[in-house]
Amino acid sequence: MSGTIGVPEVEMFERPGCVHGLVAALSLVLVGCFKPVGNNASDASTGPGSSGDTAGGTDAPTTASGLTTTEASGTTGEATTTGVSTTTGVSATSSTDTGAGDCGNGMVDPGEECDDGEGNGPAAQCTPECQRAKCGDGYVCDACSPVEECDDKNDMGGDGCENECTLAKCGDGKIGTNEECEPPALGVCSSRCTFALQRLFVTFDKYAGVQGGLAGADLLCRTLGRTKYTRKREFVAWLSGDAPLETAAMRIGSTENAYLLPSENVVALNTADLLDGSLLKPIDETEQGTQAKPDTSNCSMAGVWTGTKSDGTSTAGATCGGWAEQRVMGTVGNFTATDGGWTNEGTCGKCGSETQRFYCIEKVVP
Repeated sequence: MSGTIGVPEVEMFERPGCVHGLVAALSLVLVGCFKPVGNNASDASTGPGSSGDTAGGTDAPTTASGLTTTEASGTTGEATTTGVSTTTGVSATSSTDTGAGDCGNGMVDPGEECDDGEGNGPAAQCTPECQRAKCGDGYVCDACSPVEECDDKNDMGGDGCENECTLAKCGDGKIGTNEECEPPALGVCSSRCTFALQRLFVTFDKYAGVQGGLAGADLLCRTLGRTKYTRKREFVAWLSGDAPLETAAMRIGSTENAYLLPSENVVALNTADLLDGSLLKPIDETEQGTQAKPDTSNCSMAGVWTGTKSDGTSTAGATCGGWAEQRVMGTVGNFTATDGGWTNEGTCGKCGSETQRFYCIEKVVP
């Protein structure tokens, strides 16, 4: 059987101090210039007469803390680091500085809560100052769950950005940014100002089973989901881990709402229906609204990484090592199937090299 719910689709959406020292020895002149410590210090240039001179001067390489990593040495241009001093009087004896304040080096140093290296950022879960993102820090965290819609660095309500870093208060009678509807249309509009239904899709692209764990796969689904739906809808990957509480069923939650494809076709009437081993429609539509084309080049299946049985429990031992290990097996579903094979068709090896799709299913958020 099939069904369609006629709910309208809402479309989304600072001069550095330069200290010159003149040293005369064996007709050798050495001019040194270093950059003071500080985030706002600009790059220093080598002085005239150094081996690296150009018409405009050459920027001296610096470490993350602001120290120069080299000095021009005579006519040979040999680089040294010993003896370079900072404005604080501390001598640098190595070009490697792993002390506190090296935010961005990929290591969690003293005073830091996190450090994802190049992954740090104003929209990331680790801020540019290497602190864990949180509502009220002034950064709008796109990678957080639930996602932040705004962050005005205060806890005042009614100023356009509410206490939970949302833009509008659901129920104020106005359909605000990222809202689909307004209560009190019970049964039609949820308390989160989204239509009372769940969304799901299969990814347009194929990916390796190694995603840095469940969190990495969830981030993928969350990002893809926002290309089609409001940010208030939270998508997770239909994946199970090996731990008892990492089943796909528990990760998506339970609801009496129907699950719909991008085309509005109903896949299941509610969560129980989704987990009974039989779907009303195959989950074969992508986040782009297109129908996924079967491709059996990997593991002879039109495959989707799942690690999950039809009842939503884990196929422990076949979850690509928690979606983080390359040379192990992972359970794969068939996105053209409507029986239990939709999530448990067989297994596929080499999780780091074989590519399959993912199911992205909206989780139930109160």
